[in-house]
Amino acid sequence: MNDSLATKYFGSSSAAMGRTLRIRGGRTQSPWVTIVGVAADVRHGSLTALTGPEIYTVVGTTIPAMMIAVRATGDPQGLVPAVREAIWSVDRDVPLSDIQTMSARVSGSLGRPRLLLTLFAGFASVGLLLAIVGVYGVVAYSVAQRRRELGIMVALGAERGRIMRVVFREALADAAAGLAAGIPASLAASRVMRNVVWGVSATDPVTYVVIAVATIGVVCAASVLPALRAARVDPVEALKAG
Repeated sequence: MNDSLATKYFGSSSAAMGRTLRIRGGRTQSPWVTIVGVAADVRHGSLTALTGPEIYTVVGTTIPAMMIAVRATGDPQGLVPAVREAIWSVDRDVPLSDIQTMSARVSGSLGRPRLLLTLFAGFASVGLLLAIVGVYGVVAYSVAQRRRELGIMVALGAERGRIMRVVFREALADAAAGLAAGIPASLAASRVMRNVVWGVSATDPVTYVVIAVATIGVVCAASVLPALRAARVDPVEALKAG
């Protein structure tokens, strides 16, 4: 049996070893059988499919098809003739079909998730580009609206570094407000990603930290040119324009 079945009915894998049970199929039951091993859970359909309780036996059942896994060193395709001859030495009438390497089976099961993630990555890239353009536009507009104020600060002796820090501070404040609203919204929508990404939780904290850091980096990069323009404001021209 697999680990899920052993844990469900016996509490642990070690506790299941040596125990006996019957397999019920409709109105009939198999003879008592002894548990001789506990295997790790296997994902048969795909990497994202949940694994349920399973038992591996041939007692009292008719098996229409079987899967055989062979561990190999080197090229696994080179073992196909030997495996075929070994099976046919037992029963010449047993057909063999769908012979694949494990890497091919895994790659096939990842086809749909890989396509979806590629689409998501494309949309995310477009969204990132729009975010950069949007942040640049907002910060540049804010600097233009405060041109007179910035000119007065320069006239009073404010250094360029201080002017740039003022611009960056306001841009980062807007970014923090966006993250405060966006992270809870993404957590609420994370259920959509549970069946797409395998091996990574939809609420993975590392992912959210990376996204937050990347967002701050994008905001800072988009604010560099407006901040430089603000630091180079001519106080005389700014006061005349005001």
